[in-house]
This record gives sequence, C-alpha cells and structure tokens, in this order.
Amino acid sequence: MQVFLLRHAEAFKNLRDTHGGTGSSLTALGIAQIAEVSVELQSHTIDAIYYIDRQQCKDTALLIGGCLGIKPTVATNISPYHLGIADGISHSEFRQRDPAAASRMDAWRAGTLEIGDLRLPGAEDPIVFYKRGTTFLEWLARNMQNDAVLIATRSVLVLLWNIFLGRTPHKGGGYKEVPWGNCEMQTVDWPPECQNDR
Repeated sequence: MQVFLLRHAEAFKNLRDTHGGTGSSLTALGIAQIAEVSVELQSHTIDAIYYIDRQQCKDTALLIGGCLGIKPTVATNISPYHLGIADGISHSEFRQRDPAAASRMDAWRAGTLEIGDLRLPGAEDPIVFYKRGTTFLEWLARNMQNDAVLIATRSVLVLLWNIFLGRTPHKGGGYKEVPWGNCEMQTVDWPPECQNDR
C-alpha cells in the first residue's frame, strides 16, 4: 500500500505569505493544480482521502474527491503546528513584531535551523507536536485498507517526513524544514520504511 502526502493547492494565504492561521480559499492556480494531480491519482487504488481541518486542505480534498469519486474525511486527530506570535499573520508583519524570531523563521525555512532552535514566542512545544504526528501515523496504520491520500499543511507534512526519516525534535535530532510546494506530492510505501533524504 501507499500513502500520498499532498500539500494543499495554492491558497490566497500563500499569496499573502501568511504563517499558519485558520486558512483561506484556493486561488484559480490552485484549482488548476488540483486537476493535474487528480489525473496522477486516478491510476491508483485509493479508497480514502483524509484532510487537515483548514479551509485550503478541505477545498483541495473536496475537488480531488470529486474527481476520484471518494468522499473525503477530515482527520481530526492531527493539526498543524501552532506558531505562537507568528500564527495567522504575514511574514512582513511578523518581522515588524519580532525581528529576531522572524530571522529564526527565515533560517528554519532555509533548512539551516532545527525545530527546537526555532523558539517562536507562544509557539507549541515541538515535542508535543511530534507526538501528535506519531499518534496519527499509528491511527492511520490501523485504518488503512488500500492506498490513501493525506492532504495537509506544510507543517504537518514536514512533521511526518521527519518522522519517516527518523529525525526527532530533540536537540541534535535533525528535525528541519523540508521544501514542499503547493500541490506537491510525495509517496510513502506503507507501512513506511526508512526513507532517503530529499
């Protein structure tokens, strides 16, 4: 079996470079991206589409589900990383509020900083977030019968990919950002084995 890890299609929040938050609807480009990825997914035996509870993930899931004839299910047991002071605001606004934390976010996005060194004021504990990811994967292992698609935000996909690579949020554990564009998809054989670094 395979799990298709798919970042949501382009949303208006991406155009505004907004961190986290409640999400937004898709752009016209995002809708076009979904048409392309749906064609690729039609060649697989997919029987489930799960999505994270954010507007852009739901919209992506509903459009793909319509193409595949599958009713998507919200994954209530996994949610994005809460970014504290940065959550729901643009990067330029974040930089005005806390230049030092915004510089750390830049380093995180560049892949040169581990999650434990990100230290955003008010942000979720990375170890708690990591545990949520491992618990979700255990749940998925119990519920999968055929190939499945998970449509998620970047933070959730980066979390799961780091888990697959054996990286942890502890100091020196190697948990770093992984570039993941809108509607970009990665495939994981299920049950997962150690993946090669991207």
